[in-house]
Amino acid sequence: MKHFLERIQKIEILSVDKFGNLQKGVAYDLETYPTEFKLVFQIHFLNIQPDTDYSISLEWFYGQAPDNVNVSLVMLNIPEIDMIKIKDGYGLAFGSFDVNLPLSNPDEIKFNLMLYRHDSDTPKLLSTFESYLVFGEVNHAGK
Repeated sequence: MKHFLERIQKIEILSVDKFGNLQKGVAYDLETYPTEFKLVFQIHFLNIQPDTDYSISLEWFYGQAPDNVNVSLVMLNIPEIDMIKIKDGYGLAFGSFDVNLPLSNPDEIKFNLMLYRHDSDTPKLLSTFESYLVFGEVNHAGK
């Protein structure tokens, strides 16, 4: 019997460099602002049900405007064939999605991710995860 059902197991937030390669980081120094910064969210799910309607809600908050929330919603339904370690109707799954993050100036950003199941009129919150990134300016020597 599984004890931890329908959870976000792990999140990795990756950036995409100019060559299209994924890079892991916790702080980024950018040349110019305003800009957009592409992030890829790789998500590992623990003990979710195959062929079930779920969603991931991503909220992000800028440190300089913590009361303004930005939201992105990703719907998902993972077929059993795309899952591993299935037992008692639950298994492990993996997925990713990307977001173009608008940045008006250097800032700290908080990300909240929430996993919901949609089997009624009201989605049920199952699991949450939070993380932070820092965006700064490139420090050019002599300036």
